[in-house]
Amino acid sequence: MTERRVTVARETGLHARPARAVAESAADFDASVTVEYDGETARAASALELTALGVRSGESVTVRAAGDDADRAVAAVAAVLAEEGDP
Repeated sequence: MTERRVTVARETGLHARPARAVAESAADFDASVTVEYDGETARAASALELTALGVRSGESVTVRAAGDDADRAVAAVAAVLAEEGDP
């Protein structure tokens, strides 16, 4: 298992468009990826679950992955979460 703590940089937090970008990124890898925030966990491949976390700008989340591409999946999802501006 690989994990990384990342701060959400988007001014609007993790709303629909960024959540979709995270889900699309997570789907590119052979790994099970989750995002944890405030004791709640969402599948990174589910934009709906990610949005339901209610993550605001400047708050930190933990990205975890297990599987053959775990390292690359965590790096890719973390990069999307850390991007400024909307996709």
